[in-house]
Amino acid sequence: MIEDVHVSCGCTTTSLAKSTLDPGESVELGVTFDSAGFSGKIVKNITIESNDPATPKLVLKLTGTVKRSERYHIAVSDLNYLFYLLIDLRTPQEYEDSHILGAINVPYDELVDWTDRLPKGVLIILYDEDGTLSDQAAQFLNENGFPEARSLLGGLNEWARQFGERFIRYEEAE
Repeated sequence: MIEDVHVSCGCTTTSLAKSTLDPGESVELGVTFDSAGFSGKIVKNITIESNDPATPKLVLKLTGTVKRSERYHIAVSDLNYLFYLLIDLRTPQEYEDSHILGAINVPYDELVDWTDRLPKGVLIILYDEDGTLSDQAAQFLNENGFPEARSLLGGLNEWARQFGERFIRYEEAE
Protein backbone atom coordinates (compact mmCIF):
# COMPACT_ATOMS: atom_id res chain seq x y z
CA MET A 1 0.00 0.00 0.00
CA ILE A 2 1.47 3.37 -1.04
CA GLU A 3 0.40 5.65 1.80
CA ASP A 4 1.84 8.99 0.69
CA VAL A 5 3.84 10.60 -2.10
CA HIS A 6 5.18 14.09 -1.44
CA VAL A 7 7.63 16.38 -3.18
CA SER A 8 10.19 18.86 -1.91
CA CYS A 9 8.84 21.85 -3.82
CA GLY A 10 5.60 23.17 -5.32
CA CYS A 11 7.27 23.20 -8.74
CA THR A 12 7.06 19.40 -8.85
CA THR A 13 3.84 17.38 -9.03
CA THR A 14 3.18 13.66 -9.13
CA SER A 15 0.39 11.39 -10.30
CA LEU A 16 -0.20 7.80 -9.32
CA ALA A 17 -2.83 5.63 -11.01
CA LYS A 18 -3.36 3.43 -7.97
CA SER A 19 -1.96 3.08 -4.48
CA THR A 20 -2.78 -0.54 -3.66
CA LEU A 21 -0.55 -3.10 -5.39
CA ASP A 22 -0.45 -6.88 -5.37
CA PRO A 23 2.87 -8.52 -4.41
CA GLY A 24 5.34 -8.07 -7.30
CA GLU A 25 3.08 -5.58 -9.08
CA SER A 26 4.37 -2.15 -10.10
CA VAL A 27 2.78 1.15 -11.03
CA GLU A 28 4.11 4.14 -12.95
CA LEU A 29 4.65 7.32 -10.97
CA GLY A 30 4.17 10.36 -13.18
CA VAL A 31 6.35 13.34 -12.27
CA THR A 32 6.10 16.84 -13.72
CA PHE A 33 8.63 19.58 -13.01
CA ASP A 34 7.77 23.19 -13.91
CA SER A 35 11.08 24.86 -14.76
CA ALA A 36 9.67 28.41 -14.79
CA GLY A 37 12.03 30.64 -12.84
CA PHE A 38 14.80 28.03 -12.69
CA SER A 39 18.12 27.81 -14.47
CA GLY A 40 21.17 25.65 -13.92
CA LYS A 41 21.32 22.42 -11.97
CA ILE A 42 18.26 21.29 -10.02
CA VAL A 43 17.62 18.52 -7.51
CA LYS A 44 14.09 17.73 -6.34
CA ASN A 45 13.16 14.99 -3.86
CA ILE A 46 10.14 12.73 -4.21
CA THR A 47 9.36 10.76 -1.06
CA ILE A 48 7.22 7.63 -1.26
CA GLU A 49 5.90 6.17 1.99
CA SER A 50 4.40 2.70 2.01
CA ASN A 51 3.75 -0.32 4.17
CA ASP A 52 6.62 -2.21 2.50
CA PRO A 53 8.57 -3.67 5.45
CA ALA A 54 11.88 -3.60 3.52
CA THR A 55 11.59 0.01 2.30
CA PRO A 56 8.85 1.92 4.11
CA LYS A 57 10.31 5.25 2.96
CA LEU A 58 11.86 5.62 -0.49
CA VAL A 59 13.38 8.93 -1.61
CA LEU A 60 13.79 9.47 -5.34
CA LYS A 61 15.94 12.32 -6.62
CA LEU A 62 14.96 14.16 -9.77
CA THR A 63 18.12 15.81 -11.09
CA GLY A 64 18.82 17.76 -14.20
CA THR A 65 19.94 20.99 -15.74
CA VAL A 66 17.47 23.64 -16.84
CA LYS A 67 18.84 25.24 -19.97
CA ARG A 68 17.53 28.43 -21.40
CA SER A 69 17.46 29.10 -25.08
CA GLU A 70 18.94 32.27 -26.50
CA ARG A 71 19.17 35.21 -24.10
CA TYR A 72 16.47 37.12 -25.93
CA HIS A 73 13.88 34.33 -25.62
CA ILE A 74 11.38 33.85 -22.83
CA ALA A 75 9.42 30.67 -22.32
CA VAL A 76 5.64 30.87 -22.15
CA SER A 77 5.78 29.25 -18.69
CA ASP A 78 8.18 31.99 -17.55
CA LEU A 79 5.78 34.68 -18.79
CA ASN A 80 2.97 33.00 -16.87
CA TYR A 81 5.18 32.91 -13.77
CA LEU A 82 6.01 36.63 -14.11
CA PHE A 83 2.53 37.80 -15.15
CA TYR A 84 0.57 40.36 -13.14
CA LEU A 85 -2.36 42.68 -13.75
CA LEU A 86 -1.92 46.32 -12.75
CA ILE A 87 -5.17 48.20 -12.04
CA ASP A 88 -5.49 51.97 -11.61
CA LEU A 89 -8.59 52.61 -9.47
CA ARG A 90 -8.78 56.36 -10.07
CA THR A 91 -11.29 58.13 -12.30
CA PRO A 92 -10.94 57.84 -16.08
CA GLN A 93 -9.78 61.48 -16.26
CA GLU A 94 -7.09 60.96 -13.59
CA TYR A 95 -5.98 57.79 -15.40
CA GLU A 96 -5.83 59.62 -18.72
CA ASP A 97 -3.77 62.44 -17.17
CA SER A 98 -1.14 59.97 -15.89
CA HIS A 99 -0.78 56.32 -14.96
CA ILE A 100 1.84 53.62 -14.53
CA LEU A 101 2.67 52.01 -17.86
CA GLY A 102 0.74 48.80 -18.42
CA ALA A 103 -2.07 49.66 -16.02
CA ILE A 104 -5.69 49.31 -16.98
CA ASN A 105 -8.31 51.66 -15.59
CA VAL A 106 -11.06 50.18 -13.43
CA PRO A 107 -12.52 53.00 -11.34
CA TYR A 108 -12.97 51.97 -7.70
CA ASP A 109 -16.76 52.39 -7.89
CA GLU A 110 -16.89 49.90 -10.81
CA LEU A 111 -14.61 47.20 -9.37
CA VAL A 112 -17.47 45.00 -8.17
CA ASP A 113 -18.72 44.85 -11.80
CA TRP A 114 -15.31 43.59 -12.96
CA THR A 115 -14.94 40.56 -10.67
CA ASP A 116 -16.28 38.19 -13.33
CA ARG A 117 -13.70 39.52 -15.85
CA LEU A 118 -10.60 39.50 -13.63
CA PRO A 119 -8.28 36.48 -13.92
CA LYS A 120 -8.09 34.07 -11.00
CA GLY A 121 -4.71 32.86 -9.78
CA VAL A 122 -2.86 35.94 -11.04
CA LEU A 123 -1.12 38.64 -9.02
CA ILE A 124 -3.39 41.68 -9.20
CA ILE A 125 -1.78 44.95 -8.11
CA LEU A 126 -4.19 47.79 -7.38
CA TYR A 127 -3.32 51.43 -6.88
CA ASP A 128 -4.88 54.85 -6.47
CA GLU A 129 -3.37 58.18 -5.49
CA ASP A 130 -2.27 57.29 -1.94
CA GLY A 131 -3.23 53.64 -1.35
CA THR A 132 -6.42 54.30 0.61
CA LEU A 133 -8.88 52.95 -1.95
CA SER A 134 -6.52 50.27 -3.18
CA ASP A 135 -6.25 48.85 0.36
CA GLN A 136 -10.04 48.54 0.50
CA ALA A 137 -10.18 47.12 -3.05
CA ALA A 138 -7.52 44.49 -2.32
CA GLN A 139 -9.37 43.43 0.81
CA PHE A 140 -12.62 43.18 -1.16
CA LEU A 141 -10.98 41.08 -3.88
CA ASN A 142 -9.22 38.85 -1.31
CA GLU A 143 -12.60 38.13 0.30
CA ASN A 144 -14.18 37.38 -3.09
CA GLY A 145 -11.91 34.75 -4.58
CA PHE A 146 -8.79 36.73 -5.50
CA PRO A 147 -6.25 35.89 -2.77
CA GLU A 148 -3.39 37.24 -4.90
CA ALA A 149 -4.81 40.80 -5.01
CA ARG A 150 -2.46 43.37 -3.45
CA SER A 151 -2.50 47.12 -2.83
CA LEU A 152 0.49 49.19 -3.97
CA LEU A 153 1.71 50.60 -0.66
CA GLY A 154 1.43 54.40 -0.77
CA GLY A 155 -0.13 54.36 -4.23
CA LEU A 156 0.97 56.51 -7.14
CA ASN A 157 2.29 59.17 -4.75
CA GLU A 158 4.78 56.70 -3.24
CA TRP A 159 5.77 55.47 -6.70
CA ALA A 160 6.50 59.07 -7.75
CA ARG A 161 8.40 59.73 -4.53
CA GLN A 162 10.67 56.72 -5.06
CA PHE A 163 10.99 56.65 -8.84
CA GLY A 164 9.93 60.08 -10.13
CA GLU A 165 8.44 59.85 -13.59
CA ARG A 166 9.92 56.45 -14.39
CA PHE A 167 7.29 54.27 -16.09
CA ILE A 168 4.61 56.97 -15.82
CA ARG A 169 2.61 57.73 -18.93
CA TYR A 170 1.29 61.30 -19.20
CA GLU A 171 -1.38 62.60 -21.49
CA GLU A 172 0.30 64.22 -24.45
CA ALA A 173 -0.47 67.91 -24.89
CA GLU A 174 -1.97 68.80 -28.25
